[in-house]
Amino acid sequence: PLYSHALPAGAELVTKEAKKDDAGVMTAALLLACDTDENTLLAFYSDVDYPPFREGQRTALSVKPLDEGSLDALRQAGVYREGQGYWFVYLTSTF
Repeated sequence: PLYSHALPAGAELVTKEAKKDDAGVMTAALLLACDTDENTLLAFYSDVDYPPFREGQRTALSVKPLDEGSLDALRQAGVYREGQGYWFVYLTSTF
């Protein structure tokens, strides 16, 4: 459901990824380019009940700005735009 959710107005999807670790924790992430703030993004994506990956798990939604290492990766990939805000939106399903 995170991937099918509409993007906020003016936001651009840079990339998305999902992975499961050895403990069975599933994480889906969006990397967005947008000029908004953490609380607005969290409220925007909180309008949906996200089911857990497996029965008995619980889900948690979080939003975080990119750290300098992640911004450097965008620069190296040639997709970084100066002055643009970049955010991770995470949905994690854990036991």
